[in-house]
Amino acid sequence: QEPPDDYCNKIQQAISFANTMIADANAANPNTFTDAHKADIYKSKMAGKYVS
Repeated sequence: QEPPDDYCNKIQQAISFANTMIADANAANPNTFTDAHKADIYKSKMAGKYVS
């Protein structure tokens, strides 16, 4: 099992990579992706991985 910090860093890199596309989507259609959507992505990626 990889350390939690490494896993979180991978998720953060994936979201950072998508930020340009998210910004473009939000420019075309406001609030396509909100911070709540990003938090939901984090939660879905971590669900069951580090839950006891």
